[in-house]
Parts: sequence; C-alpha cells; structure tokens
Amino acid sequence: MRRSIARLSRAMDRWRRPMTVLGIAAAILPGVAAVRRPDQQSAIYPPTVGVIVLLFVVALVILNVLNRRMPRTLEAHPGAFATPRHGAAVLMGVSCWGFIAVCVSVTWIDIAAGGDRWWLLATLVAVPVAGAVTRLMWVGAGVRLTPDGLSADRGLSSLWVPWDGLDPEQPARPDADFTLRLRLARPELAQRRGWAVEDDVVPVEGADPHFVAQAISHYVAHPEHRAALGKAAELERLGAALPTSGSAAVAQPDDTPEPEITRIGLAVRVLLVAGAFGVKHEEPVPDWLDAIATGAVIFGSMNLFGHLATRARNRRRRRRQRATRSLAAGRVDYST
Repeated sequence: MRRSIARLSRAMDRWRRPMTVLGIAAAILPGVAAVRRPDQQSAIYPPTVGVIVLLFVVALVILNVLNRRMPRTLEAHPGAFATPRHGAAVLMGVSCWGFIAVCVSVTWIDIAAGGDRWWLLATLVAVPVAGAVTRLMWVGAGVRLTPDGLSADRGLSSLWVPWDGLDPEQPARPDADFTLRLRLARPELAQRRGWAVEDDVVPVEGADPHFVAQAISHYVAHPEHRAALGKAAELERLGAALPTSGSAAVAQPDDTPEPEITRIGLAVRVLLVAGAFGVKHEEPVPDWLDAIATGAVIFGSMNLFGHLATRARNRRRRRRQRATRSLAAGRVDYST
C-alpha cells in the first residue's frame, strides 16, 4: 500500500503545476456560484465543506503514510541533490483554497445583504495565506544542495546560503518534524527573499532530516565532492560514505525536539469545533456569526486532524528511540 501511495504522490508531483491551476479554479467555483446565487447557499456550501474536509484528510493520510519511514536518500537533479517533494501537498492546498473561498464568499454575501462592511477587512488575512498556499502548491517545500551552496523553498520565502556561510562544526541539525535548523557562520552571505518566521529553519519533507543534516555536514567538510552534485554515482558514494542509522556517529533521535501535543490541547480543539458546530445550528444566528462558525468548524477540524497525526508520529518516534537505545545497550526491546 505504501508503494502505491508513494507512486501516487510522485505522479502528483510531476503534474504539480497543472494540478495547482485546475485545483485552485475548482476550489473557488463554489464560492463564485454562491455569490451569484445567494438563494442556493444551502445547496452549495454543505457539499463544498464536505469535499474540503475530505481532500484535507486524504492528503493528511498520504503524508502520514509516506513519513512513517522517511528515506535516507536524496533525489538527483541536474547539478543538484534535492529532498523529495510530496505531490499530496497539492491536495491540501486545494482544500485550503476551498476554505478561503467559502469564507470570502460568505462575507461578500453578508455585505451585499446589508451586513457590516468592516468584515470585508477580515478577508484581507486570506491574501498572504493564499499566497503561501499557492507557492507551496506550485514549487513545494524542500532543500537543494548545489555545488555553490544550499537553497530552500519555504512558504512565502526562499533562502540561499553558500557553503562558506555555514558553520563548519555543525552546519545543520534536525529541528521539529520535517525541518532542519541551520547554523550560519557568516549570516551576511545568506540571501533571503520573502518573509519567514524563522530565517534559519528549512523544510526537508520526504527525506530523513538526520540524513539530510549528515549530507550537508559532509559537503561542508569535503568541498572536493561538491562539483559532482547531481550525478547518480555521487549519490551512491554519498550513501556509502555516511554512517547508517544504526551507527553511533548518527545523531540520536533524542536530539530532535518533539512538538508537544497534550491531551488538554486536543480536548480544547474538540470543544471549540463542537461549540462552533452548535452555533451553526442555533436559530436565529446572525450571518456574520454563522460565517465565523463555518470557518471555525472547517479550520478547527483540519487543525484537529493534523494534531492527531502528529501525536501518532510522536508515539512511533518514541518507540524507535526506545529500540535504538536498547540496541545500543546490547539488548532487544520486545515491547516495540
């Protein structure tokens, strides 16, 4: 099953840009139809919300299956090695665009019916969100290792760092899920475009972050191998040169911060979604409150599914950590 899902994700990645255009067009059509025919809202919005949630869940399942065992390898491209990029992110982007279209159309209909125009300002928040989602759908997120340096695509920003700009002692280390934290010895050499919350954090979805960190450290320490980046023979040499996951030279998974997803946090999310769902079924409800409740149900459900998947990944990570420690101590942990 995992192989079939991996092939599906690769196929979506190859057709990423056509799927992005068609997906965004399909996502905004229900919102446009609702604005043109406000009397048909009850027939348009329920199935639209259902499709939005379904696409998000399908994308989340695909990503969760693929990331159970992240490969210790990179993809060879002309003149570069790159981390794999998940085509399933396009499905998640389409669901986000559908959510944005629903919120904007509901606000627009409310204003057209004489509602408060100040709510139109709230839709401006959708502009940067839509921009980040579209860019992630169009190019994906990941890291490329080139003979000149390291480049990364991230949401609303991109980053390029020459090899000389990285710390020679520890240029990169795994951060939270699917990300690396870079250490820059010469920050002035880095070139940044766009806006990012943390300039030194880069995504590595689709590849083992420990392996990618090892590869970066290898090319920082061995500049003589950089010219061969992008060649299949160099990728084989790199795999043989780096320590395996069972080696003591590999950074232990304990070095990676684990995002805390508590039971209380999950309970709060469930209560918020249930409360928003209850508000939607109260009569009478002002249109502006109904719009907020609709957004809370959709976004809260997506957030809840995402955090449940993170909890599952954390449990698998802790089992792997126990197995690794048991192996290092010379015993087998049969509880895993």
